[in-house]
Amino acid sequence: WGVCLEYEIPRRGGRIDAALLLPGATIVIEFKASSADAAAQRQAVDYCLELRDFHAGSRGQSLIPIVCAGGLQKPRLDVHLAGGVADPLVVAPASLALAIRQAVNAIELDDSAPDWQSWVRAPYAPTPTILEAARALYSGHSVRDLSISEASAQQLQETETAIREVVERAQSQGKNAACFVTGVPGAGKTLA
Repeated sequence: WGVCLEYEIPRRGGRIDAALLLPGATIVIEFKASSADAAAQRQAVDYCLELRDFHAGSRGQSLIPIVCAGGLQKPRLDVHLAGGVADPLVVAPASLALAIRQAVNAIELDDSAPDWQSWVRAPYAPTPTILEAARALYSGHSVRDLSISEASAQQLQETETAIREVVERAQSQGKNAACFVTGVPGAGKTLA
């Protein structure tokens, strides 16, 4: 097991107070001075969702948020895991060890999962690349599906030529350029 303190969520501006890294699971702990209100619970759950969706080391893992707040009278220790992320456990500092034990007992640890050092080094990608997005969008479709458009062959050729000219000019000048192809659905943007 490993512990990662103050783990920064890249490009999101947040920091996880503590992440307990187990084989095949991560327990996210958010510490609050006095209140485990709905906002604190949502913050801990959001961190887990960020890890599940964008952190390569957390894919396929169980993620359990815990809010540890001073002055708390009624702990919530029931672990309900759905979609890889549990409802937040809410405890006072004196009950933190019990909450961690409850979390560990509620999940299946995977000894074949990468170790905690791999989790720390794993890439964090909050947005897919254009190729990843296109692959996800068109998985299950054939190339033939792309060949149907309202654009004529001449219009498609003109669009391709215009984009190629912008790219070549940017490359020759050592600059960057952005091209936006717009049109109504079915116009042929994806095909272009």
